[in-house]
Amino acid sequence: MSEFIQSFHFIRPAFLLAFIPAFAIWWLLQKSSDPRRSMLGDIAPHLLDRLVVRPKNRPKLRPLNLLLPVWLLGTIAAAGPSYQLETSPFAEDKSILMIVVKISESMLSEDLQPTRLERVRLKVHDLLEMREGAATGLVAYSGSAHLVMPPTVDGGVIEHMLESLDPQIMPREGDALDQAVSLADQRIERNETPGSILVITDSIEPAAASGLEAWREKSKTVVQFLVPIASDTPLESTLVEPAAAKIRAPVQPITIDDSDISTLNRRADSSIVMASGNQTQRWRDDGYWLIPLIVIGMAFWSRRGWSVAPK
Repeated sequence: MSEFIQSFHFIRPAFLLAFIPAFAIWWLLQKSSDPRRSMLGDIAPHLLDRLVVRPKNRPKLRPLNLLLPVWLLGTIAAAGPSYQLETSPFAEDKSILMIVVKISESMLSEDLQPTRLERVRLKVHDLLEMREGAATGLVAYSGSAHLVMPPTVDGGVIEHMLESLDPQIMPREGDALDQAVSLADQRIERNETPGSILVITDSIEPAAASGLEAWREKSKTVVQFLVPIASDTPLESTLVEPAAAKIRAPVQPITIDDSDISTLNRRADSSIVMASGNQTQRWRDDGYWLIPLIVIGMAFWSRRGWSVAPK
């Protein structure tokens, strides 16, 4: 209840000013409907009350009594009462995902069959199928970072480009993960759409970890890690977890089933809500809940002889 009270507000509060003419009109109609009004100046009020004859079967529910509550309900509905957020219908169903893949000699290790890099290609294929219709980009890095494919909804292109990546075509060896993440973040900003970054790497060097920490001070983009190593390889040996902790990024070890991909996809979609400055959410207009009450009140005006004219 306290959360409701704190969140409740009106989206269009200016409509509440309609209360003023509503009360004014209702008061004027009430005053004009008084049968004593035209004789108050000629007959004493205590005598006038005895002389006025009122109908014995006068209905309790009169148009004038119903006009004010119907008007007030309509004003409240027009003001847009709201207490919770919803995703805008104009927002994209899924956020952009920039995949950052390490292309190094270590990724050719056969502790994952057939190789770590080949297993990554299979995982990316499954992820793209889950994200069908969503924009995905690709960045490759080793000693330097390179944009392979800007965000596109064509997952087949991403798979084709990833298939062609090999450590031999990389300009130099090393670990430029901080440059790769910064490059991916720039592409997300250029698209002006909420997005996140998925880093796929089997290790992180200390220098790259320091660069990641410096990047995090400038950006709030959501990052997560997928680590393609064998289950019997200690995750601590990769130094991924301490580096990820510095930028508040979750780490997901690779699995033999699709549980890792499902988790990564769910986190990527959640970046719609978590993105800084996100414009994809809006306050839900709950004024439509009052429409049935307004319709019921207005239905009385279909009765014969029902009007607000003074009687």
